[in-house]
This record gives sequence, C-alpha cells and structure tokens, in this order.
Amino acid sequence: MDRCLDFQTLRAAASRISAWLAASGVPPGARVAIVQRDGPWAAVMLVGLCHAHAAVPLNPNLTTDDYAFAIADFAVSAVVIEEGVLDDNRRAAIGVRQLTFTPWSVPAGEEAAPVAAAPDAAAFLLHTSGTTARPKKVVLSQRRIFCSASVIADALRLGPHDRCLTGMPMFHVHGILNALASTLVSGGSFLHCGPFDTLAMYDHLRTLEPTWITAVPTMYHALAARPELAPRQHRLRFLRSSSAPLSDVLSERLEQLFGVPVLSSYGMTEIDPIACMRLGEKAPRGAVGRSADLELRLADPMGEEAPDAASGEVWVRGTRVIDGYEAEPEVNAAAFRDGWFRTGDVARRDVDGWLYLSGRIKEIINRAGEKVAPLEIDAVLLRHPDVVEAAAFAVLDPVRGEEIAAAVVLRSGATLSVHDLRQWLSQRLAFHKCPRYVQFVAALPKGPTGKLLRNALRLGPEQAAAADDAMLALVCSVWAEVLRLESASPQARFLDLGGSSEAAFEILDRLSRRLARPLPIDVLFDGDTPTAMAGALHRVVGFDADQWPR
Repeated sequence: MDRCLDFQTLRAAASRISAWLAASGVPPGARVAIVQRDGPWAAVMLVGLCHAHAAVPLNPNLTTDDYAFAIADFAVSAVVIEEGVLDDNRRAAIGVRQLTFTPWSVPAGEEAAPVAAAPDAAAFLLHTSGTTARPKKVVLSQRRIFCSASVIADALRLGPHDRCLTGMPMFHVHGILNALASTLVSGGSFLHCGPFDTLAMYDHLRTLEPTWITAVPTMYHALAARPELAPRQHRLRFLRSSSAPLSDVLSERLEQLFGVPVLSSYGMTEIDPIACMRLGEKAPRGAVGRSADLELRLADPMGEEAPDAASGEVWVRGTRVIDGYEAEPEVNAAAFRDGWFRTGDVARRDVDGWLYLSGRIKEIINRAGEKVAPLEIDAVLLRHPDVVEAAAFAVLDPVRGEEIAAAVVLRSGATLSVHDLRQWLSQRLAFHKCPRYVQFVAALPKGPTGKLLRNALRLGPEQAAAADDAMLALVCSVWAEVLRLESASPQARFLDLGGSSEAAFEILDRLSRRLARPLPIDVLFDGDTPTAMAGALHRVVGFDADQWPR
C-alpha cells in the first residue's frame, strides 16, 4: 500500500500498459492472460489490460496442468506475468508468448495507446467456480461490467467520498466487479490489502480509514475471531458480503463488533449481482436481498412458476445476463430457456420480494423422498455458541437413498460432544432434517476465494466404514438377486460369476431404484467386484440425482 494514484494518473498508467502490449506485438482485442500477486498494482494492471484487450486473470497458485488447460481453453494469445511469480516448470506449460513485468515499472510503449475497446467487446474472460464439472467460460463485456458495477454502486449509495477496502483476489469476479469496478464508476477510492491477512486488514482499517469493506464470510470469520484488534473509532458505513452464504450469527457478530450494517449480495460469475441488499433496508433474517434490477422468477421442476412461498430454481432475465457460455452449445441449451438463465440455485421468496437461498440443486439432499436444503441445516448449526463453521452434505444410503451428514468446526477450547450437539439439533430441526452423521473437523474445504467446496466433504474413517458396510451389503444382495446366487462374495469378480452385459445393466437398474437416483454407467466400468462397485457408488455422491430437468 505504498503508492497512491488519482484517476488521472490511473488513466495514464492504464494507457501505458495498453501501449506496451501493442508495442510488444499483442494486437487490440486479443486475449491476454495475466498472472500476478494481489495488491494495488494488480488492479492497475487489470484496468490497463482491458483498455483495448480482453483480460484473462488467472490464479497465481494454479498447477502446471491448470495453466496449460486455461491457456488453451481461453485461446490466449499472450500471458503477462509478474516477475518471480511462476517457476520454470509452470512457465514452460504456458506454451504461448510471455511478457514479464515488475509492479509499478511497466515499460512505456513507443506509440500511443490503442483506441479503447467498444462497449460490447470482451473486457474479462473468467471460468465459472463450479466444483462438480468442467469449468465453463464466461465472457463479460465492457458494457456488462459497467452496468453491473453501476447497480452495485447505486445499491450501496457509493460516491467520491467512499473508500473500499478488500482482500478479494483480483482473478475473481468479486474483486474485479464488486470491489474495483463499483469503485471506479462511483469515483471513489480503492484499497487492496494484498493476500488476505487479519492483522493487515485491521491495520488498514485504522490507518487508511475505508468507508466500506467487501469480503467473503471466511474473511469475516477471521476478523470476528480477533475482536480485540477492532479499532474503537473508524469511518466504516457498512460491510458487504458476497460469493458465499453469510450466516445470521456471523452477521450479528459483525454488526456488534463494528456498529454498522452488514449487507449480503447474491450473484455468480455469469451475472452479478442477482439479488442484493440496499443500504438503508432492514432485511429479514436469512434473506440475501431483493432482485438487483433483473427479472427474477422461481421455477418448479417443469419450468412453471413455483406457487407462492414455495421453493423453486432461480431464473433470471435482463440486459446484464450473459448471452451464453462460450463454445458450449449443449450446456447453453440446458441453461437458457426463452431468454431466461437458469442459475441452478434453489430459493424461496416472500411477499415483499426478499429472496432466501436453499442451496444448489445438485446439493439438495433427497432423504427417503424428503428434499432437504443443506443451507437450512448449516444455519441451525451455526447458531450453537461452540460452532464456528458447519456444512451439511449428502451420503449415499442403501435404505433412504441419501442420508444427511454434517462437518463442524468448533471454536478453540470447546468441549462439545457429538451426542450433545445432536441432542441440541433435535430440538431445533424436524426429525428428517437431523444429520445422521456428525463429525468434528479442523477446517472445511474451500476454494481460493473462500467458497465452500461442499462436494469435497466426505465422512471420517469410522463413519465412512459404517456407510461402506451398508452399501457393500446392498451391492452383494443385488448381485445375488440378478445372478441367481445364494450369496455374492465381496471380492468375487463379475465375469467369474457368469455375469453378462444384460445382467450388468439389470444390476445398475436395480441399484438406481433402490437408491432412488439415476446412476452413471461408470459404476459398471469401475465395479468388477461388489467391493469396487460399492466404492464407485460412494464416489458418485455428487451426481445430479434430483428430478429437475437440465
């Protein structure tokens, strides 16, 4: 935080970066990836890159294979790399022209900067942050970035007097759009603390006097865990949370700690924001906001309007919605219908328009026909005073199709037992929503921006062994039925037992009906013994088992 640029100097720096690219043989409009450390200069580089080119910001911690995939997938022409960020192996994997820079010292181009990109030209290209499938490419135009940033600035009543502080990565839509772009359109100031650090955030809060912070719940957890560091005097007007659900308990802690409102926002890479809280509004507990200048509807499994107060998939339509994923015709056919974009999120809406998220369709747990939203269980768990973080997830069950499990992070020094927590839950959740499995863990799996990776959650060894035994018993039983045996040994090979292709598909069909979910054919390929097949069944727990057509 050793440099300060006014808007005129920022524009000059952006022009110099754009001229440098052109002088280096990268034509305007070309796709240029950038790999850099987070910090103030990262914001300057992004502004310069998207002046006349299409910026592809990449996580500096990607693996060699990840870089090779991203460069090819985005059809990148050149990669701009901060000095010292990548080792030789990862640089070798890039495979296209590389330009190196040192922060605050990009060489000046010999010619003037190219003409600025047209409003409908690509400004940023990003991969979606989904965790269960191959990431999809999202193209955000100059116009869409400006319009979305304007919506955020209007909702937060931002102006030249405001100063945003963030630790969000500058390769993520939250940092690029919610923090940087909204600041630029409002004429305010932008502060980046570099890679997130609790002590640094509190230090910047005292010395640089921001008027608002935007972050993810993981970062706010870290701030709330060190209340003794919070300054008694500050200029904050509000805190803003996005990119992941914010629990009511954490929101209340933050409001007590800083004495300012905490505003949630709901969006995704494809369209952000979808819903938000506006400054001055008093949102009901659990709400993520109201529609952010978009048409928004909740659809039932048949695509019809969900009944009042009922849950449905969030569909959105408007000028800020992307036209489609790049080079994904089959995905686009499923994700778009009559101009509506299907988010894959499940929510309900009250009579005042407040939206309450239940989770992703693929995360909804189907327990013996009862659909259970994991976010609802998370919210109850987080109300326990000893619970810091919690996440419910599905586990395949041979009797109920799916069972509910929960991973819980306890506060330091807590002596809470699993038995006591389950007793506490039974008084606050309906019986069919109470987790059968509860396990205490040191941390929850998260992505680079702090987003929970729910599909990466697994049972601990003891609980997994019990679940595996039940699944193995089911598989052995079905094999015996289909192959007309008295019993099937866990290690018996399918072909040795006289198995045929017809019998294999009959086994798959019976397992699908017993588990109340469609199963991929991979289960057959990976399951030449009952033990192997039981293991394969557990690995497909993230498979889309719901009845919502895509």
